[in-house]
Amino acid sequence: FTNEERILFLRFCWGRTRLPAPGRWMTDQGPVRFKITKVVKRGTNDATLPLAHTCFFQIELPPYSSEAIMKKRLLTAMHFSTGYT
Repeated sequence: FTNEERILFLRFCWGRTRLPAPGRWMTDQGPVRFKITKVVKRGTNDATLPLAHTCFFQIELPPYSSEAIMKKRLLTAMHFSTGYT
């Protein structure tokens, strides 16, 4: 990924363009950790886009058939995400 795409990734999965300063990752429940979870809903396929939960610094990825498709869908989601709805 390019630096611009890395910024878009952070914005997509966290709602911000930069990571916090060291030591600022703490919440009441402990340190903030990035999570990737697998979508297990029926009807997901290679056309399904990833889903982000910016409040939890988490993304849900469908079970794509290849890494190339996953990258393409992730880039699509990153470039066309509109933020909060």
